Order: sequence, then structure tokens, then C-alpha cells
Amino acid sequence: MASHVAVFRGAPATASLRQGPGPRPSRRPSPSPPLLPLRGRRRPSTWVRGAGGERGGGTFDNGRMHVPADAFGGMSPEYKAAGALKNLFTMVAIRVVMAQEQEEQGGYANGGGDAMTDTHRTLRDYLVEHPLRDGNAWLEQLMRHEDGNMRRTALRLLEVRKAYASGQFDFADMHQLAVKELTRDNDKLMADYVADSMSLSVGEGMGMDGLQQ
Repeated sequence: MASHVAVFRGAPATASLRQGPGPRPSRRPSPSPPLLPLRGRRRPSTWVRGAGGERGGGTFDNGRMHVPADAFGGMSPEYKAAGALKNLFTMVAIRVVMAQEQEEQGGYANGGGDAMTDTHRTLRDYLVEHPLRDGNAWLEQLMRHEDGNMRRTALRLLEVRKAYASGQFDFADMHQLAVKELTRDNDKLMADYVADSMSLSVGEGMGMDGLQQ
């Protein structure tokens, strides 16, 4: 018997031929379209990987840790650290100016540590009466001092702290020291934690990991 071409309304022109008895070949399901990531959404928070992980402890694809924007009042950690350094540079400038005044009076050269100029003495007393907490606020108050020499000293301190920050302070050395000290402290804290965990038994209300049950 001759084969007949199966014609269906709306069917494509390349309709398959009807075949004799036997199982028809199974039709493979068409693959689903790939799911694209939703833009504007972040991945769920995950535990920070170890310091030796492939992402260096990062929580994002770029290896950076996510610090919430409100962690430091909207400031980045770097900006927060810069503010602390600004206060440090202000104190350094004060000590530098006081040392310069003492050198001019011959205090160091002649071995007389008590020798000091009026600027040195007045600046020292002012620092005792007004401890430095905010570098800018401290300098602003000094610039309104009734003594003209102290107002000029405040302008001098502005220049000294800028010169020290831009050309004297070793930021690379600070970075190495910070990481070194932090690593050492972490190792000590971990060693103390392990020692405390080993000295406590489970029967004393502590778990195998050393945490209170």
C-alpha cells in the first residue's frame, strides 16, 4: 500500500510521512530558555570566606566585602580612618612646633630640657587646658585666641600638619604594621580561645566547640 502524506491544517509544509506499525520516536522536549540574573538585586549574604580563599574573604564577585552604608554614619571605612589620621596629624604638628621652639631656645642642644620659648610654654599650657579631641575644632578655637602670637601659631600648625601628612607620614609602613599587628592579635586570640575550649569539659555546660550551651 502506498504511503500517504499526512496533511494537517496549519501544519508546516515539511510534515512527516506516516510510517507503518511500530513505536513512534519520542519527541525531545525543547530546551527552556536560560534564566538571566535580575539586575539591581544582590546575592544573599554569605559567610565571609577564609583569608586564604579564592576571593580573599570577599562576599561579592569582585572580592570586596560589603560594608553597609550606615555603618559609619554614611562614611566609608577609609573616610573614617582619614578623620582619625587628621586628628593624629594635628597632634603631631603640635609636638613638632613645640620641639622646634625648644630647639630654637637651645633646650636640646645644650641639654637643658626645661628651656623653652614663650610660644612653647603657651602652647603647652593651652594643650593642657584644652585637650585635643577634634583637630579642626581645636585649631579653630586657637585661631580665635586673644593672643596674636597664638593665632599665628595656629596658622603655623596648619602648614606643619599638611606638610607632614603629604610628605612625611609613611602610609605604606602604616599599612604593613596594621596588617602585621592585626594578624598577630588574631593568632593570639585564637590560641587563647582554643586553650580555653580544651580546658573545659562538656559536662561543665560547654559544647565541644567551647561555646556556652
